[in-house]
Amino acid sequence: MKRSSMVWAAVGVVMGAAVSWAGAATLFYGGDPRFPGGAANQNNTTSTRHFTYRVYDDFQVATPGWHVTSLFANLGGDVPSNEAVQSASYEIRTGMSENNLGTLVAGGTVPATLVYQGASTNSFNLFRLQADLTAPFDLSPGSYWLTLVPNTNDTSGQLYLRDSNLGNGTGSPLRNGNSFTYSQFYFFPTTPPTGPNGGTGDYSLGIAGSVPEPALGGILAVMACFGGRRRQRV
Repeated sequence: MKRSSMVWAAVGVVMGAAVSWAGAATLFYGGDPRFPGGAANQNNTTSTRHFTYRVYDDFQVATPGWHVTSLFANLGGDVPSNEAVQSASYEIRTGMSENNLGTLVAGGTVPATLVYQGASTNSFNLFRLQADLTAPFDLSPGSYWLTLVPNTNDTSGQLYLRDSNLGNGTGSPLRNGNSFTYSQFYFFPTTPPTGPNGGTGDYSLGIAGSVPEPALGGILAVMACFGGRRRQRV
């Protein structure tokens, strides 16, 4: 086989892989939960005692972008370990700042599970909130904020998004405290607690999905290059 034919054959093989995605993996994780520490984070669908509280924490999408398939968060709460959570509400936003919710990029309500993980030393129950997206979506490179809130009908307890101790964190940023707390009564930057318990202003939540491989643009550039050289020899 001529060398030029071999090159075009190799390019054709790579082209076939250009539309594939890497296997599902954790794209961002703010780190393992810290104890004690957390901020109210739930949407109560039946009670007038507890309202909607959302914590937004920031993350960075690297080139060439992400394909998001699921979201998760580590929560604590003074609610029964068998509390029923059937769904969760999520939002991904850009351009957030104090008193500014920015622009909604993706959001909705999806089926979710709240899995009991045990009890912490301060008698709070620990949960893992898992939400698999019914309609996965793509994010282009850039800076975003994520909130993931369980929808609960519990009338006596409260769920909290756990602070991060930054252990086992994935992606970036992991230590910048650039988070916000929202309710129907207020919206402000999350202030890390002071005193012996400390705090980072970063939270234990994450994103899973995949990234495209390889980049189609780079393959087309290689094809154009070899095509030009081939024409010059004719």
